[in-house]
Amino acid sequence: MHGGAPRPRRPEGLMTSRHLASRSLLFTAFSLAASQAFAAIPVGEHFSLSGFGTVAALRTDTDDAAYIRESQTKGATDSFNLGTDSNFGVQLTGRANSWLSATVQTLTKRRSALYGATQVEWMFVKIEPFEGLAIRGGRIATPTFAISDTRNIGYANPWVHAPSEVYGLAVIDQLRGGDITYSHDLGGGTLKVTGLAGKNYFAADVGTGPLALKQDNVLGVNAVWENDWLMLRAGQVKGDFDLPAFADYGDQYTFTGFGAIFNRDNWLIQGEYVTRRAKNIAEQADIDGWYALVGHRFGAVQPFASYGSSEPKYSASRTGKQTTASLGVRWDFYQSMALKAQWDKVDTNGIGNSFNRFRPGFDGNVNVFVVALDFVF
Repeated sequence: MHGGAPRPRRPEGLMTSRHLASRSLLFTAFSLAASQAFAAIPVGEHFSLSGFGTVAALRTDTDDAAYIRESQTKGATDSFNLGTDSNFGVQLTGRANSWLSATVQTLTKRRSALYGATQVEWMFVKIEPFEGLAIRGGRIATPTFAISDTRNIGYANPWVHAPSEVYGLAVIDQLRGGDITYSHDLGGGTLKVTGLAGKNYFAADVGTGPLALKQDNVLGVNAVWENDWLMLRAGQVKGDFDLPAFADYGDQYTFTGFGAIFNRDNWLIQGEYVTRRAKNIAEQADIDGWYALVGHRFGAVQPFASYGSSEPKYSASRTGKQTTASLGVRWDFYQSMALKAQWDKVDTNGIGNSFNRFRPGFDGNVNVFVVALDFVF
């Protein structure tokens, strides 16, 4: 429906698992609706409950370094590890009327030693005063990537874990503040423009003690255009970062990203390109990252191949330089469930984004193997 005619509003929490399965194979990787719904079990008159999870076993071919994701301090080596990629999320949505709702999402996964395994990932109130305008306030996901809202939902994505050459470059993926999104039909699709503001706080155990990171004066804008088979995304988030333990590393950072997802005639092609820039410590912090993925669906089976690379902007920096070539397959063997297997060939030329706890003799070349079961309810 185009030409300015309003689309009917679908309440949050009413997308069925069958719809999510179809969309995940076609487009849920960047669908906000998918991240806020799933099977949605009614709880009384005004509430609905939904959830997602991944049970994954991962191992590498070395014990000279530990494979990690994001802020994890404990990783996987050459024996199978169930904690690296596994998670479990539950979401409760309450709707008072057609324009006022609230959402709380908890997520259990391996984190820094300073954080409990289960945390409140989202907690916000949403107001929709009229068709096409949404205002949220509270704890929300920062729209740093093409799949920021579904990055923890394995069932909504082709891979077991997203390429760290892109998704490992942003330090904070949450915002304590608010955003405003305006949606409008444009060119045979829908354009969504979001503005956001807020702050955040993050702490990690780096071995020698806690490392706190404060993020203030956060401002951002994100634009997404999508139709039934194509999504285009561009966005930028900037803020003042403060590392109290390392005064020299406090700076103003800017994270810019572009993404595209094509899914038509059983072909899936997607990619993203991101940059991280610092105002004063550019030689240590500035880095570019990208990945490209191609997959094809054969009935219930979808094999894919991807390649990702992150490269510091200045040759003097060894932090973040890494490449990963991946092969994987997804099998939707049952409604709301999918089995996956993935192999990554990682080359960390320097201090990469995916490893810690290095031992002498580590050459930076690692094979990573993982099998996973994804589900939603």
